[in-house]
Amino acid sequence: MPNCDAGLVSVLMSVYNGAPTLEKAAASVLAQTYRDLELILCDDASTDDTWRIMQRIAAQDARVTIFQNKTNLGLGASLNECLARAQGAYIARQDADDVSDSDRIERTMDFLLSSGAPYAACGVRVFDDTGVWSTRQFPQKITKHIIAQKNPFFHPTMLFRRAVLKSVNGYSTSPETRRTEDYDLVMRLAANGVIGKTCRRFFTRCTNRRKPISVTMPGPACMRFASARADCARWAPRLRITSILSNRSSWRAFRAA
Repeated sequence: MPNCDAGLVSVLMSVYNGAPTLEKAAASVLAQTYRDLELILCDDASTDDTWRIMQRIAAQDARVTIFQNKTNLGLGASLNECLARAQGAYIARQDADDVSDSDRIERTMDFLLSSGAPYAACGVRVFDDTGVWSTRQFPQKITKHIIAQKNPFFHPTMLFRRAVLKSVNGYSTSPETRRTEDYDLVMRLAANGVIGKTCRRFFTRCTNRRKPISVTMPGPACMRFASARADCARWAPRLRITSILSNRSSWRAFRAA
């Protein structure tokens, strides 16, 4: 039986121009076997039909709360706005182009409670228009050394105890972390000695392009590289790890070690 006595789970989803996939993503949350949940939807100043779709979703299920940003704030700031409206003792994440298995929340909650972890995540099946083409997973036990090399938690699968997020005032909204707010959050928590665990099961399908963009190309990938490198340099001293992230070659060597 689903463990619904653990408490309310608030699922946070910020959306920018997500009309093509939003309904399917939201439906996968609302169909969870863990019924004691709410879905907080933020329209981050979309220019497509995202808001109209959100209104329709909210009209069909009382567990859904929706709101609009007047201007595009970015993911970190929008998730903080969702968190401010959330009522749950537990906070889960999902993106508008991802799909959760029907027992994702139930299984992840069971793992979170049984392991005593401050927060938890799971593996993902990566899919595109042709179907699932890859799976990705990290070890169950995560260390500060792993965190210093990469973000070992898939953001759309994460489930937090609310107090954990509140302890670091939620997500960063600084321009430097606009594209790496999830990694920055993991770094800040680790710097405080708070490290989550990974449930070595696959409960979420995450959309992704089959051929990743090289970090040498201009645009989002290059910006993510710069932000991640800056995060490592900023938090490495508090993690008691020597930072060698002065250039791209040392970054690659560090990650490969």
